[in-house]
Amino acid sequence: MELDAQRVATTPDAAAVHAELALAAVVLEVLGSSEGLPETLDSVLILIKDFTDMEAVGLRLTGVHGSPYCVATGFPEDFLCHQSLPCGFEHDGELHRASGEWCGKPCGCVCGSVLRGATDPSQPYFSAGGSFWTNSTTDLLASPAGAELPYGTLQYCNTFGYESVALIPLRAGGTCLGLLQLNDSRPDRLTIELVLFLEKLADALGIALAHHLADEKVHEQARILDAILAASPVGISLVRNHLVEWANDTACQMLGVSPDESIGTSTRRFYSEASEWERVARELYSTTTPAGTRETEAVLTRPDGTSFDCRFTACRLVADDPSQGYIVVLSDVTARKQAEEAERMAAVGQMATGVIHDVSNLLSSIRGWANLVQKGHADCQQDLLEVVMRATAQGAAIIDNLMAFAAPQEAIAEATRIEGALEAVLSVANPQLQGAGIEVVRQYQPEGWPVAVDPAEVGRILLNLVINAIHAMPRGGRLTVSTEYTPATSGREELVLTVADTGTGINPEHLPRIFEPFFTTKTKSEAGSGRGTGLGLCIVQGIVTSHGGSIVVRTEVGVGTTFEVHLPVVANGNHLQHDEADNLATATVTQ
Repeated sequence: MELDAQRVATTPDAAAVHAELALAAVVLEVLGSSEGLPETLDSVLILIKDFTDMEAVGLRLTGVHGSPYCVATGFPEDFLCHQSLPCGFEHDGELHRASGEWCGKPCGCVCGSVLRGATDPSQPYFSAGGSFWTNSTTDLLASPAGAELPYGTLQYCNTFGYESVALIPLRAGGTCLGLLQLNDSRPDRLTIELVLFLEKLADALGIALAHHLADEKVHEQARILDAILAASPVGISLVRNHLVEWANDTACQMLGVSPDESIGTSTRRFYSEASEWERVARELYSTTTPAGTRETEAVLTRPDGTSFDCRFTACRLVADDPSQGYIVVLSDVTARKQAEEAERMAAVGQMATGVIHDVSNLLSSIRGWANLVQKGHADCQQDLLEVVMRATAQGAAIIDNLMAFAAPQEAIAEATRIEGALEAVLSVANPQLQGAGIEVVRQYQPEGWPVAVDPAEVGRILLNLVINAIHAMPRGGRLTVSTEYTPATSGREELVLTVADTGTGINPEHLPRIFEPFFTTKTKSEAGSGRGTGLGLCIVQGIVTSHGGSIVVRTEVGVGTTFEVHLPVVANGNHLQHDEADNLATATVTQ
């Protein structure tokens, strides 16, 4: 047959127009139904198949590798299997290659041309709307024009005996979503009028299909989100105006209420004390606090009277609009609290053992010398006095450390030139340093900024570090105390106070625990008359942290240990020179 004959249009009669309008109305009604996408497309294909009286109708969608048929009716299974990858390229960008009779030949295919919009309306088998159609695949493949077509689908269609073939693109918003395919073994089953009508129908189908796909994507995302929320080990809730608007199952189980009971309930319901509820509400939901994540902990009470320790993490649903409410994550930390309490009690027991040991040693020493004096050894009175004084000082130090750990005092920060506080501590510790044969080296930076610290607390930092250094150097050594003012990682100036010894160093297995309360490796010989309570470094870390600083430890067994204390300087502080009269401007002074 002549290919150009496909372009001859005839005036459609009134009956044909009426039938097309009726089909379009029914298709639109089906597309507007609440059925799922596969059921909807099946229904549409059957309507199109019945209207056109074509033997087979199928629908391919893009977005799936190879654009296989998502729904089809009338095609044999072998054809659908052969056409599972008909439309273009592999993942690596190479053309898909055929198997079987056309093994190795590229399958760019006519379907792929229609999907990509690579059609030429000047050719008789392409419409102006981008569709492909022919009433005889045999004649087309035998013609010069057919030889120019991409190899693939059309050859498969002809092999399976299909003569009349139409490929109609489905579009929405300028995007091709797939194509509608109609096949028939009989020739001359298509007209240009039918193709043009099917293009209009495909446009409506494409728009409806885009909506269905968007809805399915939303529903799928909602399903995934629901599954995540249901499987979440933490409670998640939406709180607005102190009312629970939504909570997942985990949150409801934590709070001891059903999902229906949780909706609309006041958060006040779960607090035994109004003041505690007010504190949590203030910390989590303050509208004056900038947007961000906020955390706090509280004990919540369930309706049945049981309670649990809860950790809250909250953030605004809409960052710049607190009136939209807060997403609140609830974590049951009861087990953690119980473990911490058990650990604390174990530490208290360890502390009590250490304190009893130390105090017993002090009392034994006093008792021994007192017995000698009581038995008439008058020459021992001076020794007894010295023992009593030393034991009193050591006992006071034990009590001070325990008090500092159990009830830390609020720091009274002052703009302090820290070198003065360091000198005061070194002066106090001088007798012990000299008695241990330890050389002291000072390396103070001549100029710098004042630091906002409590001078007494800074003295406690250095005193504990010096005592540790003395214990680490039982055979003497060198203690270096230095200050340096340097830009921190945040860009601000900071003071770096360094205390370095040439002692025994810290065993690597002990290093992670040195700041734990009551952890000590000191023996009686290292700690004098007491084993040590293990609070010194814990107190140092607490003081440093309370001043907004940090502490770094470097150590090597047999070489020594260096503690670096980083403290922020006073904002906009004046740059100071050392007082020359204090003889602190010298680079290095040995004692």
